[in-house]
Amino acid sequence: MRLEAPPSRYRVIERDGRLVVIDRQAGEQQLPLSLASSPLVRVEPPISSRPASPSPKSMIADPPGLLRSVAAAVTGEVRDDDGRLLLDTANWFDSKAPRTIALSPAGERRLGAVVLALAAAALVAIALVVTGNVIGWVIAIGGFALVSNGKPLASSWLDGLADA
Repeated sequence: MRLEAPPSRYRVIERDGRLVVIDRQAGEQQLPLSLASSPLVRVEPPISSRPASPSPKSMIADPPGLLRSVAAAVTGEVRDDDGRLLLDTANWFDSKAPRTIALSPAGERRLGAVVLALAAAALVAIALVVTGNVIGWVIAIGGFALVSNGKPLASSWLDGLADA
């Protein structure tokens, strides 16, 4: 049998740059823990009556920073003076290449999403080809056709990454 200590009566949280002590049993907020005198912020309801935090499902749907991390890995994390990622394009996928595009934060997320989607499609195609499935060959041939004929489409999409 495992014994655990009961939860503490008091809880300390940070709010607006101040440490605040909350009495869990009374549901009331105590004085802020700061050296400067300040008024009470407000009375907190007991923990059991507070609204629930965001669901883990919403965190999975949009993991913080994942898409921007993928974009940073693709660009080699090269940044300009303003801190924007710099994407160097190549002639095999950009009809306006060679050029360097400074990505906006939204452009970083878009680039990361497309890279992840293309990587997933490539892995699925490889797995299907290895298992002898015809659909894998269709995906692979479609991918090659897109790369060889999709340069104008890719160029216009890349133009939007700087302004997104």
